Amino acid sequence: MCMMRRYLEIFTVTISLTSCFVWTFYSTEELTHSIFPMACILAFLFISAALELSCSQNMKTGKFRQDDNGGVWCCLVLPFAFILQQARASPPIRESGLAMATESFALLSAGITIRKATTSGTKKTVLGQFVAIMVLLLVVLRYRFTVLYSVPASLVNSLLLYKLPDWFPKSFTFGEAAVTSQLLSLPFHVAYMALILGQEMVFRNDITKVSVIIQIGIVTATAAFIVLDRRKFQLEWFYVSFAVTGFFLVLPYLCILLRQNPVYWIISRVTQSTYTIALFLWWCFCTLVSVLLVYHYGNRNQLSNEKSVSTMTRKLFHVVVIVVFVPGILLDPEFLYLSSVIAMAVLIALEVIRLYRVPPFGASLHQQYQVFVDKQDSGELILTPIYLLIGSSLSLWLTPCCGHDCKILPSFAGIISLGVGDMAASIGGKMFGQHVWPGTKKTLEGTLCAILAQLLTILILHFLGVAGAVLDVKIAFAILSVSCLEAFTKQIDNLILPIFAYVLFLSFT
Repeated sequence: MCMMRRYLEIFTVTISLTSCFVWTFYSTEELTHSIFPMACILAFLFISAALELSCSQNMKTGKFRQDDNGGVWCCLVLPFAFILQQARASPPIRESGLAMATESFALLSAGITIRKATTSGTKKTVLGQFVAIMVLLLVVLRYRFTVLYSVPASLVNSLLLYKLPDWFPKSFTFGEAAVTSQLLSLPFHVAYMALILGQEMVFRNDITKVSVIIQIGIVTATAAFIVLDRRKFQLEWFYVSFAVTGFFLVLPYLCILLRQNPVYWIISRVTQSTYTIALFLWWCFCTLVSVLLVYHYGNRNQLSNEKSVSTMTRKLFHVVVIVVFVPGILLDPEFLYLSSVIAMAVLIALEVIRLYRVPPFGASLHQQYQVFVDKQDSGELILTPIYLLIGSSLSLWLTPCCGHDCKILPSFAGIISLGVGDMAASIGGKMFGQHVWPGTKKTLEGTLCAILAQLLTILILHFLGVAGAVLDVKIAFAILSVSCLEAFTKQIDNLILPIFAYVLFLSFT
């Protein structure tokens, strides 16, 4: 039964991404510059499918989660999104140094991950390793000196891919570690490209400048503290590492980029219009509700000796995501972009405080968090809340738009797949579920509820004027694929589903 689930997962991913490739090739003019990277991703896709079904031993070590079934294919979804963006761009953008560097970074990160997964010595993995190395050589020949632009971020990606499972055993599957490494190395790639090509070529506006620097700051501070902790420094070094990073890296760099005080700039951005003030107050209210929910259920479960809250209770946070992100994307997506990055930095800092019980409130935070631990949070890290925010925000971060141009269907990929689809599947399965998918605890009825709820959401977005929100065969196929993947995969939904949905919506709209 487990193998049947694996076959269904690989079949869903392979058919979906191959359809994206075929449709993009069919519908996009002047694909000369995009055929090579898309063909490489397709080759990697079939290698990853073979690896999944041959159960590579490199993905079965004690470093990964016990229910780990690999997930090598996960490392291809984010690179595929980058390449699709370049394929859809205008010729001047598509042929620029930034586009070429981004494509080479995408292919290098995918190739490095595939190569790491192909070390068990079986015939399939030896063949896969050979193909992966050949593709990496072709990338060097194809992009030539542009590859050098992507080397620093690729090295960061490779280092994180090797170190994350060592630092935090059983907190990731192989696929989740690969995607997390790509996401963490992406801000470094953007910042490095800005140094090489100039800010005007890389940053769309001041919002993206601030967001990238904040991302680099939180990653650097967290990594510095982890290294200090490994060397048995006192926990108070947490505050030192974050203060030094903030005052000597983030703030000075932001002053240079913005040519003004970053604090004043943020205040002026919040008070820029009636919309931004209303959104800010609404988000503060939603944040307060979320904190009260955590406090209420944390204390209640401690008194009743219950280990965790129900799945239905956890889905309340999916509702919070919907009421936060939908107004933000419709009214002021740039402000939402900035706010979501700041919120992500805060959540990561809180997770570090909880994980290491940093005084004065690390221990109490750990107790409150414990009742919300998902069964997939089997390691030291509790990542599902962070993944929920990242998954909801990622489609907005990746969408190359400014202002109200973000009112396009791919921007809502996280909301549709997580806020609506995942929640509907869970509630529908609890209420009506009778027929279980092979090798899973997910039900056919829950999947049908997810499909219907997402189709209804597309219809609502259509009436709200969102471009691409049309109920046609392509969008229906995308929603069917996302819903099936939610039912079949063992990867954490909050991280994988939004990226997968983003690729499908980007291809078919």
